Amino acid sequence: MLDEAKQRCITLQNRKQELGISHAVFTSESSIAYLAGFWGYLGFEFGRPSMLVVRTEGDPIVITPLMES
Repeated sequence: MLDEAKQRCITLQNRKQELGISHAVFTSESSIAYLAGFWGYLGFEFGRPSMLVVRTEGDPIVITPLMES
């Protein structure tokens, strides 16, 4: 599963580079799971959203409150 998520992220990064987009931010739990392979409890029920930042290069970054990490 994690390998599939890594490949999806690489595909997104390549497409973003073609379009000249440096960063993309995702806030939906399903998008975070799909692109980063991070599918744990993300705190949406309590109004503490998590985000995924996908840069053109490098690993995706999950930003989440400490309690959810």
